[in-house]
Amino acid sequence: MTNRDLLEDRSGDIRQKRTMDTPQPSPVEGEGEYEESTEEGTSQIVVRDARGDIADITTTLQQNFGAGIAGQGFFLNNSLDNFSRHAEAGEPNHRGPGLHPRTTMAPVIVVEGGVPRGTGHPEAIALGSPGGRGIPAYVIKSLVAVLEWGLPPDEAIRMPNFGAEGRDIVFMETGGDLDDADFRKVRDLLGDWGQDVNTGPRESGTAVVRVGRRGV
Repeated sequence: MTNRDLLEDRSGDIRQKRTMDTPQPSPVEGEGEYEESTEEGTSQIVVRDARGDIADITTTLQQNFGAGIAGQGFFLNNSLDNFSRHAEAGEPNHRGPGLHPRTTMAPVIVVEGGVPRGTGHPEAIALGSPGGRGIPAYVIKSLVAVLEWGLPPDEAIRMPNFGAEGRDIVFMETGGDLDDADFRKVRDLLGDWGQDVNTGPRESGTAVVRVGRRGV
């Protein structure tokens, strides 16, 4: 959603000391106010309130409409297929009672000295992303760009994405400071190391909240 006036108006519905009994979806107003995106069943939410409390949630149906089963107004996910179907008992990612399947979801709240930034700390940073196997790479790239390279969150997110998708699969986006010749060198080097290199565009959907001494 990119209509700042509408977002500011809707923010007036948020109350610090009470909740809505029956929340309803807001009407869609205006023309051309939404950016095109592909919905694949995963959402990322990062918020920080005036007290410094942070919520950082990655939630997924795993695929569009999940298992295709709705209960009490919610679709159930089909993330059981994240288990390894052929894994035997005792092997990694075996499917069984009380076990959790592998997941790449990686919501991050930056901690300093054992205390989350934002809890009595002048600066808070929290982030996460949808994106399946690319999630760890999206999050790490943005985290390093903000903390180590000093980039604003929006510039960090816009940087070309790169990273591993498996033991022998990596992805690289073109753009940024990497020219075509350097891009080919890196791609060829990874290929020599036995890595399959995917070079298509990525839309990470990464969300970053950074609150400093002067606000968000």
